[in-house]
Amino acid sequence: MITSTAWQRELTAAFSVLLGGPLESFDPAAEYALYYRNTIDRSMLFELLDDVGQFGRVLSPSADGGRPQALKVCLGLDWGLDLARSEFELCPDDGTAFARALDSLPDTAFLDRHRTTLPGRELARLLPAHGLGPADIVSASEDGTLDVGVTLRVATDGTLRDAMVTATRSAAGPDGLRPGPEEAAVLSTTDVFTFFGDQLSPAAAAERDRLLAPVGDPRLRAHIWSPYLDMPWDRAEDGTVVGTPAVRYRSVADRPGTAVVAAWDLSYFGEISLAVVQTGGSGR
Repeated sequence: MITSTAWQRELTAAFSVLLGGPLESFDPAAEYALYYRNTIDRSMLFELLDDVGQFGRVLSPSADGGRPQALKVCLGLDWGLDLARSEFELCPDDGTAFARALDSLPDTAFLDRHRTTLPGRELARLLPAHGLGPADIVSASEDGTLDVGVTLRVATDGTLRDAMVTATRSAAGPDGLRPGPEEAAVLSTTDVFTFFGDQLSPAAAAERDRLLAPVGDPRLRAHIWSPYLDMPWDRAEDGTVVGTPAVRYRSVADRPGTAVVAAWDLSYFGEISLAVVQTGGSGR
């Protein structure tokens, strides 16, 4: 990570813009998690998993540059995935093997019983006990007997700053904000960082300039505008935005002691989105 004072000062300004308030105003005693949803290809993660036990682990790049195949779904080469604390919503047809497996669980096993949502660590125990694995999830999804929703928890150190650094790909400094050709060849979803938005109305351009005024570095300004803040699909002619990407994470935010502090749609209709979720602490 680049630790120069100037770059860290720029990041503090950028994060405050993205959070809608000063970074230092958020509770440092709370835990902050970065969540990632990608609904473009819901089966890709399961196709890439090497074994069912990976549901219960943190998958990270190794020091020598090796990467578990499942990390191809990430938005940065330095990302890891905390699959054990990621969330999997499984909605099977009645009478299927997945329905029987879920019915065998006590209510306490679920993060959300109504939405049949389980943490990855629970899947790592449940699936092999019923002779099931990632390939069976792919097969059942393809034949229409299982609907799957995935909310991935990206591996971070629990601080708000690390969640924001990871979300914005800013650890390597201004030169690392956008993926280069080699990175794009490894990761499956980097095209969100090549879209620079539609032509803005004068009012929307003025709103952009107002929002980004605290950030001095032009590359960082462009980066946090698109794809994070520029939502042309939700932006009115006067520059205001209707709706909020946070609704995609309401199943997480509805839990006691939990709140979404920021969320961003990185593509049209929210197929790719990120959210920073706070747990515990004394509140903002």
